[in-house]
Amino acid sequence: MTDHRDSTGPVDDFTLRRVLRERYAAPSDPTYWTGLEASILAVVRKGSAMPAPNSLDFLAKWSRVGLFAAGVAGLIAGLAVTRVRQTEARVAFESVFRDSSPVVAIQSAPTPETPGAREATLRYLINP
Repeated sequence: MTDHRDSTGPVDDFTLRRVLRERYAAPSDPTYWTGLEASILAVVRKGSAMPAPNSLDFLAKWSRVGLFAAGVAGLIAGLAVTRVRQTEARVAFESVFRDSSPVVAIQSAPTPETPGAREATLRYLINP
């Protein structure tokens, strides 16, 4: 025997079954069943009965959610690609300018190879 407890104390299986049968028993009044049948037939005759569920209806209800999720995923992927490209550009820039030695500009006087070049340089400097 199982001991079921409620606010009044322990209840045996027989009492529990009796209480449940009384609570969930079908109505004994025959007019209840006649009225239920009449209301069901009235709905069926009107043609307003609910159609059988279709698997595509389920997908149609979730299509907006799916499109929104796909849009969010695309946005996140786009931001990730942009971030990776920015990081690659920064790393490339730093690798070029970090490791290179400083460039020192040395200006030396050109050595004239022909006597005419020396005279042309002198004329350039003297003439305004």
